[in-house]
Amino acid sequence: MVEALGAGNAIIAHDNRFNRWVAADAGLYFASEDQISDLMDQIIASEPLRAELRTAAVARWREEFTWDMVLSKYEALIEKWSD
Repeated sequence: MVEALGAGNAIIAHDNRFNRWVAADAGLYFASEDQISDLMDQIIASEPLRAELRTAAVARWREEFTWDMVLSKYEALIEKWSD
């Protein structure tokens, strides 16, 4: 999912805590087969929705998942536990 965000893809993900944290507002979420079908139909039918989700995906990736962000969080964690 992180790679999909970085590539600027519209995200449809299973509705669970981990996926909601990863994609945040950059994704649409489903809990059933009917819901995923409806979400796919919405994305196919709406170029503005696809564009909005793509923009949000890249923004989310830049916010949390670039190497600079990941490494700085590891560094902060190590410093916290090194004292």
